Amino acid sequence: MDQIPTQHVEIEPPRGMSPARLDERGRMKLPVLMKEYVEKFPDKKLWVTSLDRAIGRIYPLFIWRQTEKFLDGLTEDPDLAERLAFNAADLGEEVELDAQGRIVIPAALRKALGIEDQTVRLRVFRGYIEILSERMYEERLSASSVSAKDDVTKATRLGMGKLDKILVPRPEGS
Repeated sequence: MDQIPTQHVEIEPPRGMSPARLDERGRMKLPVLMKEYVEKFPDKKLWVTSLDRAIGRIYPLFIWRQTEKFLDGLTEDPDLAERLAFNAADLGEEVELDAQGRIVIPAALRKALGIEDQTVRLRVFRGYIEILSERMYEERLSASSVSAKDDVTKATRLGMGKLDKILVPRPEGS
């Protein structure tokens, strides 16, 4: 029996930090680029949760499934895997975008993060969208600002920004 090869398409996530607001019903409209990003995945369902009870995560279900597989295989520290899986299950829900590009953030997650009827900051990181409360955003901003110059120096020493050649795709027919 011949098997049809599966074609894969690379999905490039949006960059940067975007503000969003939760309304009184817990709905949050995704910024346009993030909405377009999640719409590129084959499964339109999202898993919205937190692993640490401090930062929310919006996973395209495809990416969440990879996280589940990782946790299932984390035999070096099964207690760690159990705690992370417990938090994800306790605070998480499967949701879908509505026609206006909004998702409902689960009530337990809103409460844990302190984001009910609040403005949040969103960024894509490792395939999922982080949800940062204003308090968490300010904490991260403060922490990253203190060591910014040293961090760039260290990352540069470790090879960040080193390019042997700059290769770009050539348009077809050129």
